[in-house]
Amino acid sequence: MSSAEDRTARARIRDAAVEVFGREGFSASVRTIAARAGVSPGLVIHHFGSKEGLRQACDDRIDALMADKIATVSGPGEMGPAVLAYLSDTDTLGGVYLYAIRSIQAGGQLAHGLYDRLTRATRRYLETGVANGSIRPGADEDARAAYLVRHSLGIMLTDFLLHPPAPDDGTAEIVQGYLARNAAPVVELFTFGMLTDTTLYDDVLKHFPPTGGTS
Repeated sequence: MSSAEDRTARARIRDAAVEVFGREGFSASVRTIAARAGVSPGLVIHHFGSKEGLRQACDDRIDALMADKIATVSGPGEMGPAVLAYLSDTDTLGGVYLYAIRSIQAGGQLAHGLYDRLTRATRRYLETGVANGSIRPGADEDARAAYLVRHSLGIMLTDFLLHPPAPDDGTAEIVQGYLARNAAPVVELFTFGMLTDTTLYDDVLKHFPPTGGTS
């Protein structure tokens, strides 16, 4: 097998694992993942060493996709087309959506690892947006990044429980349903806010100043 073919097989196995773990949870077998990728179980082990190594490759894939999202933080008036182009890849986003939910449901180090990675990526996203003027600065950027991750994961998990996908739903169909239910109200809230004055914010800061913690 050539090096190019080797890389292609590795990526195909990893992407299949993201999908299978997302649909079935982390108890899914290497054999199931291999079948989805159209390879032998032995080839999975050849590329990743173990099921745990394959999971790490899936985590790294999520990191890479988050880095791509940071690149969509365009300047004021330019963010819409970039974000919509990013969201148009519904097959990829659907796999990430399900994978993230399974990680949170699994709890333990799986959930903490995902949370830490997403928080770091979101912090970079905020830094980029603040620097180019598309995002307002926050009083505590670490605390804001941590909250945004908890906010997003909470919406995803709740939506998944209320609208569980059917076994024959494709990943594109799953993420399209999620976006149809949530994209407009979330963007409205982030764009316009909700309260008409700063009284509540001022009072809350007196009693609960941001700590910047991510735990």
